[in-house]
Parts: sequence; structure tokens; C-alpha cells
Amino acid sequence: MRDWDGFFGGGGICIQDAANETRNTGFEQAEAEGFWNTCIADMKAKMDRFNQVWDELGIPYSEPEGGYFVMVNLKKVKLPEGYPFPPHVAERPRDFKLAWFLIQELGVAAIPPSEFYTDANAHIVEDYLRFAVCKPDDVLETAKERLRGLKKYIEA
Repeated sequence: MRDWDGFFGGGGICIQDAANETRNTGFEQAEAEGFWNTCIADMKAKMDRFNQVWDELGIPYSEPEGGYFVMVNLKKVKLPEGYPFPPHVAERPRDFKLAWFLIQELGVAAIPPSEFYTDANAHIVEDYLRFAVCKPDDVLETAKERLRGLKKYIEA
């Protein structure tokens, strides 16, 4: 067995390879040129643009402080009675039904977040869908226009 204490302990051994050096240089250059601030501003603009539709519809959503997913609470959306969900969707929580419905009826895809929860806790997010806004602006505008079709399914 190797004596790792001699390798990692107090000996001060540091291995710097070309990949690390290149990566470090890239991060330094990105910072110097304002790359990170531009990325943050661009994503914030996409988030603001996309979330306008939820404000119009009076549907609550969360605005992430980092990342590009919006969690939307679609509790006010009433799915039509007797809607023909396929068996593999019908047996899943409501968020799967909402996601299926949006794809079939409006042509907008979203992620059912209960998939990320245990069965015991899936009910916490059964009324939510997760939308990714890391899309070109024209795609976000098309999605907003299609999502306005939810108006006729919203309960007061």
C-alpha cells in the first residue's frame, strides 16, 4: 500500500498540467472581458421575457436566482374532464398530465418535477411544471403565444 500521507501531506506537491493552465487562462480572460456578467444579463432578459406570459395569465411562478428553469404553479389550470391520457401518463401524478396536455394541446414542452421527488413527496409539486428558458428568443416568443391558450382552462 502506498503512503498517501507522504504524497498529500505537508510535502506541498502540486501538479499543474496544460489542461489546468488552459482552463485557468480561459476563466481569467472570460472575467476580464465581462463574459459572466453578459451571460447573467442575457439569461435574466430571457427569464423576464418568458415570465411575462405568467404575469398576463395571473399564474404564479418562481424566478430562480441562478440557472434557467422556471417553476410554474398551474393549480388554476383545470384539465378537461375525461381527457384521453395514455395509460403511462394517467397513472402518474398531475404534473405529468399537465405536461402531456401542454404538449398535445398547445405544443409546448415542460418538465414534470415530481420525477425528481420520492413517491412519498411527489404530491408537493403535482401542480407545478418546470420550463427551460435557455432557448432562442423566437422560440420563447412562440411558446408564450401558445401558452396564452391556457386562458380557457384557468379557473378563477
